Amino acid sequence: AQAGWLCWIDADTVTTKPLTVEKVSALLPEKTELVHLGRKDVDYSETSFIGFNLNYESPIYMIADLRGCYDIGEVVSYREWHDGFIFERLLTSYRAHGMRVQDFTGHLDIKDLVKGKQAFESFPLSDFMEHLKGDRKLKVKGKPIPPAQRYKQLADIIRQYQPARVVET
Repeated sequence: AQAGWLCWIDADTVTTKPLTVEKVSALLPEKTELVHLGRKDVDYSETSFIGFNLNYESPIYMIADLRGCYDIGEVVSYREWHDGFIFERLLTSYRAHGMRVQDFTGHLDIKDLVKGKQAFESFPLSDFMEHLKGDRKLKVKGKPIPPAQRYKQLADIIRQYQPARVVET
């Protein structure tokens, strides 16, 4: 049996229409090892969606390297510490070693970003999902989330999972 695809979708992404495995699978090319949302005039990819094809070794190693950057503290030795920068650093290396990658949104440039267009909005799954990036976290389908409701959601999550630590970013 094949392992198949592992897809990372940011936690601040909401579904807006029913989405099936078949619809997602149709976007993921069988011979591709990784899919992502690139940007042309920015130093790093948008990491709100990444697909790792676990039928190949390279994506498995990349996931381990990505985690390892944080586990051993390597991340603090880089110019930028966020996931997009670290992902792009690893992606560059893995591409150089032959990883087959599909960039769904690499056509976007700085003019698109200045106009407020995000990579996720140019991705086919944006018909089914909305990435609540930045100030968008305060709205769903264009409607404001009352602050009290947002904090209630956070409190409910903390009560449910009882984390040992909470980090605000």
